[in-house]
Amino acid sequence: MKFSLSIILLIILSSCSEQGMEGLWSIQSVSVGDMSMTPNSKWIALAPDNTQVSGNGYLRHSSGSWLYNPADSTLSIEDINGIEEDYGPFKVDYQLNNMTWTRAEDGNFVTVNLVRVNDIPPAATDSLIGLWDLTKAIRNGRDVTMELDTANNAFVHFRWDRNFRQSSFDSSEDFGVYHPHGHRPTLNLISAGSTVSYGYDFSDDDLILSQTNPGDTLAFVFTRTNKYPD
Repeated sequence: MKFSLSIILLIILSSCSEQGMEGLWSIQSVSVGDMSMTPNSKWIALAPDNTQVSGNGYLRHSSGSWLYNPADSTLSIEDINGIEEDYGPFKVDYQLNNMTWTRAEDGNFVTVNLVRVNDIPPAATDSLIGLWDLTKAIRNGRDVTMELDTANNAFVHFRWDRNFRQSSFDSSEDFGVYHPHGHRPTLNLISAGSTVSYGYDFSDDDLILSQTNPGDTLAFVFTRTNKYPD
């Protein structure tokens, strides 16, 4: 009888714990040993039917299942789009709207901190999408817009499919793909035979692309538009 009661209690605890974990969670920080490896706007949704989906910003890229074991407070996540791994389940510390996952990976202690959210957290890379008109170029604190953009028609268009179209200062156009970094606010513009790297940031409605080299800092300020420059 005691054995049967223990099984029943375990099932009840499992059900209660899983129900508490259900919902949408935003990953606030990830540490691997002493390194911060926090991804941009990473989230995971744990459904009542023990399926899960996850992504970064508005990009959903993973799906599978999840299972919580109340006997040892561990969480197993299966990703049908991912690469098979042998790290085992996460140890879980769950407190209503906050959750922490920990486990060892390749000799490093990994900690993932999550917070419950109502909406998918948008990524900065989502805001890149659209047509941007160059309004200012600043080199080492000096406005050099008129020196560089003499034709006043420089722009960059970031498409949803990761392709870009760019008009340079000499009115020549370039096409390629753009690749934002998953953990840092940097991106590469990759076209035939060349790769150009920028840091990116947003100020109000402006996009700022910047390059820093020894003794030289160049920042391009763009404003969103819905019409290609003449």
